[in-house]
Amino acid sequence: MSKRTRRTHSPEFKAKVAFAALSGKGTTAEIAARFDVHPNLVHAWKKRVAANMEESFRRESHDRDQKKKIKALKAQIAQIELETDFLAQALGHDL
Repeated sequence: MSKRTRRTHSPEFKAKVAFAALSGKGTTAEIAARFDVHPNLVHAWKKRVAANMEESFRRESHDRDQKKKIKALKAQIAQIELETDFLAQALGHDL
């Protein structure tokens, strides 16, 4: 029996296998046989996709918080500029 050489799989292939496993249409062993990969790979890729999905939702929330902070800082900058202009006029300085 000849030993099979080590294969590398594209990210698209890994995603396809992981989503097939996440869909619940068959056991890990059945999906591994269908895609001709080891069941441990199917499990690992499935776990990785699930973890990344959770992380993407965290990032979405983080981005929303960042946008709120940026909006508040821009308002603060505008307020400071207004106060600076007012004080410069009151003191007779040109900026």
